[in-house]
Amino acid sequence: MSLARRNSIGRRVAGNSTLRILAISLILIASVRGAAALECAHYPERVVLDALLNYDFGSAGEATLAVSQGHVLIDSTSFYRGLVSWVEAAITENPDQKDRALATLVKAVEQLQTDYQEAPEAENLLGWHLAAAHTARLLLENEQILSGYSLGRKSASSLATIVYNEEFNREQRAAAALATGLFYVYSNFIPDEFGWVKSMVKSEGSIDQGRQLIEFSIRHSPQFSPEAARALFMEVPWTTPLHCRYLNLAEQMAQYYPNNTDFSIVLQGSYLRCGYPELALYENERIQSLSVESMYQGLTGEPYAELMTLGKVRALAQIGRARGIEEYLENTSSNPLYTYAMANALDVSGKRNQALQHYKSLGDDPDTAPYIRKNARARLTTPYHPPETIQRVNSLNLLTCTQ
Repeated sequence: MSLARRNSIGRRVAGNSTLRILAISLILIASVRGAAALECAHYPERVVLDALLNYDFGSAGEATLAVSQGHVLIDSTSFYRGLVSWVEAAITENPDQKDRALATLVKAVEQLQTDYQEAPEAENLLGWHLAAAHTARLLLENEQILSGYSLGRKSASSLATIVYNEEFNREQRAAAALATGLFYVYSNFIPDEFGWVKSMVKSEGSIDQGRQLIEFSIRHSPQFSPEAARALFMEVPWTTPLHCRYLNLAEQMAQYYPNNTDFSIVLQGSYLRCGYPELALYENERIQSLSVESMYQGLTGEPYAELMTLGKVRALAQIGRARGIEEYLENTSSNPLYTYAMANALDVSGKRNQALQHYKSLGDDPDTAPYIRKNARARLTTPYHPPETIQRVNSLNLLTCTQ
């Protein structure tokens, strides 16, 4: 059972996501121990993050070489090497390497704890707890439940006290918020067989509290805002109202990282849920024009092209453009989701009798997935209506170094 929770076009799915792992914690971005004028500089860790978020793995590898030369919140070269190894394991789907990477991270946390004990300064304490909380999150993601919870519980509690403590600078507080928020989220994904752990977690932080802390990081730190936004989209469960609240943020992430298909898929899904099918269609065509298919396999395990086609036909259905869907029905092996989208489009365009034929065909077909059959049968009495356009209110926006 995966502990991850992410978006697909029009629905929330669970599974393994390369992007989720790629950007995990290389974003423990440089602090501002130096001059305040450096507050918005692109530190080495941020360069690594930006490269990963835009699928530029060559630049990401080069940027890691400079990590040890800058001011960092986690002063541990081995910690960053462990993170890089974790990234490589995710790309190659190498579980043995992933275990070795986690072992490296745990040892780095132990050394950071020793460093703090030898020099009990606030910055050393922060670095130790940040490393522990992020490592704990990876252990939970890797379903090492007891180890992850044991490692992260104390650190998350300590970091939570830093978030609103103005004695710490903006980057430190944002780092604490992100690490704590994600630990809360993953702790609440603990399987039921670890019931005693789950009962203890409930007293510490809920998924909603985790989301609020991640939002804090988005709002307060231009260094952490993009990674916090990625985490919000890829790792935190949320529903349609939040799709619309986060719509500006989804647009900004897709614009800032234009080659990132994950962000494009999130944006398309948000457009569809919030009543902007024309914009969903435009974004779908934009990302497909970039020829990035080889970089991405799809959030649900479906091939990238299939996922993109599904997004396109759903947008066409909401617009009521049935003819645009016909070509996919003709050129593919009868995909019931395409047929259902065709029926939706016919409903929207006022061709109810034709729509009913498709709904009846799907509802009577024993080979069609049960949820599609159920929806099709419901449409026999209730025509499909696309979502109404939801106005953008209380939007969350990306914070960048230009602000």
